[in-house]
Amino acid sequence: MCADCHLPGTLCMWTDCTTCFESCVSTAGECGCLGGGAGEAGLPLLFIMGLIVLGLFTIIGIFYSVLVATMVGQRIWQRHYHILAKRMLTKEYVVEDVDGEEMAEGNNWSPPSLPPEHVQQLKSLGLL
Repeated sequence: MCADCHLPGTLCMWTDCTTCFESCVSTAGECGCLGGGAGEAGLPLLFIMGLIVLGLFTIIGIFYSVLVATMVGQRIWQRHYHILAKRMLTKEYVVEDVDGEEMAEGNNWSPPSLPPEHVQQLKSLGLL
């Protein structure tokens, strides 16, 4: 188990390989230092793994911020379009002040007369 640290292409991440190798030479059995004392050999690998995790969080954060910015921009555009549609409707439907005409003419105001065809239809229906 201790010899695995010194095979080419393997990384000794959790143990100090020189200490482990020395203890393996002195004893004919397995190395007892595999679980204890992390040396400097695993530090660069941990640093690289930390950078990878930090990079992943950065990419996820950028994606999330673009998503949120898109949603906010869409909501702003929706509100703007709603206000613009209301402005167009207010230009289409003009409200006329009927009370002002009544005051100008006095209290003699009456609605305009109906066309003769409408009067005949109302009389035939018995409504007038």
